[in-house]
Amino acid sequence: MDKENNIKEIVASFAPQDYVEVLPASSREAAKTALENEVDLFLFAQDLAIQPGQGLVTKGGSLWAIDMFPRITNELFLLLCTNDATYDAWREKLSSEGAKTARAVVLVSSTAIAATIGVVPALILPFVAIIFAAIAKMTIQAWCKSQFERKALEDQQRKAIEENK
Repeated sequence: MDKENNIKEIVASFAPQDYVEVLPASSREAAKTALENEVDLFLFAQDLAIQPGQGLVTKGGSLWAIDMFPRITNELFLLLCTNDATYDAWREKLSSEGAKTARAVVLVSSTAIAATIGVVPALILPFVAIIFAAIAKMTIQAWCKSQFERKALEDQQRKAIEENK
């Protein structure tokens, strides 16, 4: 079995609540409610990351870059849906630790993505936990397919804009 499919199986083996359990206690109930009510995950994860009352405080608060969620989802796409060499070592680590607990999956993924995009892992942990919970809810295959389709559409739109210049 290749690393990509092994990671997919590990991530898919947990329920959304398994990923939510990784969040600080003060954020857990809000995350459970958000998943049940299918709220906008970008806004929820951003609030979770920057609001002191949600369990994680960041310097700069609302000044945090708005493009953080797309950057994190792009890195998760590379980790989970492709065989991109950037994450080979992390896939191996996830394969060995991920079968033990959802916590390892979220923590290792947060660390890998944080290192790639240049932020502290604690800042993106809420994003990663919520994204994994959403992926577990909809299945990893469907999420990867939606990301491939989104990227194809973005490429088409980019080409159309360039042709009209």
